[in-house]
Amino acid sequence: MDEIERKVRRSSLGPLVRRAQGTADQEAIIAALTRLDERALGQALLKQVRDVLVNADSDKGSTPWKDPAKALKSVLVAKALYFSRQISTQEYVFFAASPVATINDSRWTDGNYDFELNDIKKRMKEIEEEYEIGPDEYLPLNEAPKEFVRLNKQYGDILEKKFTEVLREFGLNDLADLNETNPREFARLRERGRRTITHRDEHELAIRDVVIRYEHDARRAASVQAFSAAVTSLGAGVEGLLL
Repeated sequence: MDEIERKVRRSSLGPLVRRAQGTADQEAIIAALTRLDERALGQALLKQVRDVLVNADSDKGSTPWKDPAKALKSVLVAKALYFSRQISTQEYVFFAASPVATINDSRWTDGNYDFELNDIKKRMKEIEEEYEIGPDEYLPLNEAPKEFVRLNKQYGDILEKKFTEVLREFGLNDLADLNETNPREFARLRERGRRTITHRDEHELAIRDVVIRYEHDARRAASVQAFSAAVTSLGAGVEGLLL
């Protein structure tokens, strides 16, 4: 710990040097211009879909949570808000994925996926009957045989795969890729977005979440000897603790 503190002090007290122009700077400029372009596109898209928010309750004639057209409108609004930098990444994940998840769930309950699920459900039901599990009871996984646990995972994997396919169907390839390559991160962002939206008045929990995030950022920065960034993140975390 003393060695790390010495490195932090040396890095913090050292003179600020001008960065040499090079590939990294060019990449940073391109990235910045891309973000500005996305923001401009998001603002334009937001103007086109703003009426969706105003007239969202006026649409009639179908069950809202089963209507792909209404889900698509919600996805477009989420994209517009995100690309115009009016909502955070986690809020975007929550807003965009929620209507798609509802469509996916409705297709599941309506039997659209039975072709792939029926054989699994049938065998799981047979195992439950062997264990004398009633119609309104469930077989706990920690008490179930290995076959039942394997089938349960297979069942869940199919539903998760379908959810990813529906994300792509609604043009959310970025979220589909994330859910495929890093499902834990996808779930974390989605839950963080849900808490941001639904727990807006729970300031203590929100601040605690921010402090933990800054501490995590500081550890990552220190691990690559970016000590100035680490100190900045820790300072932001301390400010959260004071609040």
